[in-house]
Amino acid sequence: MQFKNFSNAILLVISMSSMASAHLIPGPPGGGGRPYPYPGSGGGLSPAPHPGHPHGPPPGLQPRPPRPMPPMPPRPLPPRPLPPRPPAPPYYPPQPPPNYPPNPGYGTELKRIYLNRQVVNETIDLRAYAGLGYNYSGAEIVSVRANVRSSGYRTIAQLQVDGRIVATQMDASNNIVLYPQSRVLLDQSARNVMLVLSGSVYVDTIDIEVRGGGYQQPGGNVDIPVYRSVFGNDRIDLTSLVDLSRYRGLRIQQVIVTATARYGSAAVSLLINGFNAGNLQFTGGYSQRQDLWLSGQPMIGSGADSLVLYTSGDMTVENVTLVVR
Repeated sequence: MQFKNFSNAILLVISMSSMASAHLIPGPPGGGGRPYPYPGSGGGLSPAPHPGHPHGPPPGLQPRPPRPMPPMPPRPLPPRPLPPRPPAPPYYPPQPPPNYPPNPGYGTELKRIYLNRQVVNETIDLRAYAGLGYNYSGAEIVSVRANVRSSGYRTIAQLQVDGRIVATQMDASNNIVLYPQSRVLLDQSARNVMLVLSGSVYVDTIDIEVRGGGYQQPGGNVDIPVYRSVFGNDRIDLTSLVDLSRYRGLRIQQVIVTATARYGSAAVSLLINGFNAGNLQFTGGYSQRQDLWLSGQPMIGSGADSLVLYTSGDMTVENVTLVVR
């Protein structure tokens, strides 16, 4: 009986000690460490639970403020529009290689016109520019060629004789070669010979192949068709309108200028290699022919390489004739 009471007492003591240490967690293996407290027991791992928040902070403790959000990066500005593109510079066609005149056929003569300008929808009088006057009566025009440079537009070339078309080239952007479909005899079957250019093209030279008629050996008169209107002070370079190399070694004896003064009077000065060789005066409103004799008789190619007319006043210079020997 006493032993039974003693056993009950021992069990009661063991139960009470177990309840006193129920909040401790066994320590690390080996038994050398202190036991860990249970969560919520005040041992330092986590705050003790309280009503409504079993694992939250105790009453009176302020909650941790929320972590501030990092500032948003600034939104990039939209790309700025590009400045307007400046207008393209004017197009100048490259200078072509030297175009030597084609070899004329047997018994033919090549008449070259130095135009050197832009042509836009224009009709060119070939007889006037090439000096195919009465002394070429009966001569036949074999072909018409032109050295041109394209300006980016389509150009049509036509050879017109007395109003009718005798040759056509649809693409005249590089070089023009026209052969008449029928014989063109000056002052017989043809009085007016025109080169019609429809479009825009830069014309350097025009070559007219002529057979028979007024074929002349170098020497005599050198006709330079000008047909240019000038106003005030201006200059006309004659060496750009005629091929003086064909007359190299000949001397210029006389210069004949045919011109018309528009209002009152106008003056013309001839400069040979930069030196004044003489002055001419034109009055009235009709075509006049003035002669200028050169006492020194300069030689072409040696002393007469540049021939320039300087004008003063409003006038039209029609033709210049060089009398060479």
